[in-house]
Amino acid sequence: MLSLASKPKFYILNVLRAFSLLSLLFVFIANLVILAEDVRALRQPVDKDHEDCEYIEGTSVPNQPAGNFRAFLSIALNLVEVVILVLAEIGFPESFFKNWIPCLDKEHSLVGVGVLEFLLAAHFASQFLDTFPLVASFFLLIAGILNISTMYFDRPKFFRSYTFWKGSRSTNDMSTVESGASRTMSPYNGPSAAPSIFTEKEHSSPVQGVYGFARQDEPVLSRPLSPPNYSPPKAPVRIMTKGGGRIY
Repeated sequence: MLSLASKPKFYILNVLRAFSLLSLLFVFIANLVILAEDVRALRQPVDKDHEDCEYIEGTSVPNQPAGNFRAFLSIALNLVEVVILVLAEIGFPESFFKNWIPCLDKEHSLVGVGVLEFLLAAHFASQFLDTFPLVASFFLLIAGILNISTMYFDRPKFFRSYTFWKGSRSTNDMSTVESGASRTMSPYNGPSAAPSIFTEKEHSSPVQGVYGFARQDEPVLSRPLSPPNYSPPKAPVRIMTKGGGRIY
């Protein structure tokens, strides 16, 4: 049976999940913003004064062979990782994580999710960022640390699931019904709507309520009826005397 003392875990873990999802959404949008800015800057003609710079002006693309490919590949991998982490937080599809990424399924803790969020935020914040991407990376970093700290919780993904919430509600309803039934049937409480025939009245009169299960206003015999005394007839007795006579 589920313990109702664990219900605060449901709220705490779901608040953490909402914060984690919000941080992942911010990081997803920030990557799209960076991708759009890089594409727009690459379409501009290159200034000859900045040909020897390490990065293309106004972008995070390195000024090296295959720099565009590496920059776009990094952003694409960030987006894929964000999508996987969002699905892991939601828990869908369960078969995919169970077969291909077991560390993120419902049977494992949130440490795996926290580690991936921490690494993604550290990688994302390792370059120069504007205000919004920088705030998004810090949010994700905090969410990763909090998810890693849930290693001290027992089965955190279960305690934040709808299965636990439904089970705790049914347990609460059953406890309420049982407590109500005990109040009705207990002989130590006051009068109830369902009187019991097994409850004895301590201050009943000597004539009523001593024997049987009759009500107080019904006459009750002090003792059960017994058949009248009956003696069976005696058999004749044969007596032998000295004179040979017989007496019956």
